[in-house]
Amino acid sequence: MIKEKITPTHVLSWIDGKIKSSNRLLFIENAIWQPGNERKERQLLQYIDAISNQGGGTMVLGLQTFRNRAQKIIGIEINERTEFWLRTLIKTNISPVIENIDIYTLCINDKNVLVLTIESNDVPYMIISDGFYGWNDLKPRKLHEQEIRQLYQNSHKPLLEYVGVINTQGVALLENGIPTSIQFYPKFLIRNAGTAPEKDYKVEFWFPSSLTDANFSPLQQYFHRLDGVYSVFSIPGKTTLFQDEVYTIAEAKLAVHTENIEDFLEHDFLIHLFYSKGKKTYRFKLSETFNYQKQRILNN
Repeated sequence: MIKEKITPTHVLSWIDGKIKSSNRLLFIENAIWQPGNERKERQLLQYIDAISNQGGGTMVLGLQTFRNRAQKIIGIEINERTEFWLRTLIKTNISPVIENIDIYTLCINDKNVLVLTIESNDVPYMIISDGFYGWNDLKPRKLHEQEIRQLYQNSHKPLLEYVGVINTQGVALLENGIPTSIQFYPKFLIRNAGTAPEKDYKVEFWFPSSLTDANFSPLQQYFHRLDGVYSVFSIPGKTTLFQDEVYTIAEAKLAVHTENIEDFLEHDFLIHLFYSKGKKTYRFKLSETFNYQKQRILNN
């Protein structure tokens, strides 16, 4: 999904500030814009392929530059079929299909500026019957075999995420028919949403100490430290997570009673997920996650 569209205000600010072209914001000379000219179309495709293989970016046609800096709007010739033609050119000549691509026209001072923004994920991309392109300064160049191999390797990576928790309904301990304590045995799930297996990961769970049964056997061996009101449990990955695999990483025991109800209502529980490509943090209200007989637990 393209996050932000370029506006006329952006373009005018580039000109006022004489912004320099880069391989993330590329100002293309009008000479390359010649629909129907096979050689020029091939050059245009090389720019698009290069920007796709190097993480995406925005191409702008219709600006005059001097030493690669935006100078003024000169416009390009387009019609109501231009966007469809350009999309077709890209779709039929670059493989795999570039999914996240946005093409639109800005009319500024009665002159047309064409904007093409790409967010690339499934690199590398290849021009059919031509090859793979990257950058040589601000000009497209063919990639070497080792560079193509590296792109393939970089595009396949794990992506761990927290899926959710099950067993959030409490079980009451009764005295004279009145709950004196509500216990929970939640199980926490993570998933590998990436395109490569992951074997190096761990998860930290932060629960308020007053609610946590640190002697609960599935959890006690992972007690790591106390941090303020929290008990921190550090659980290493025990198995390789393959693509789209969902895994129960931990089971805990929590109890709510009159002496800790304020902690239950006030505090969150936190999850820190560490893996080879980074760290993710999740925070949830205890009182909004755990309930009894499908109702929220209140102080009364």
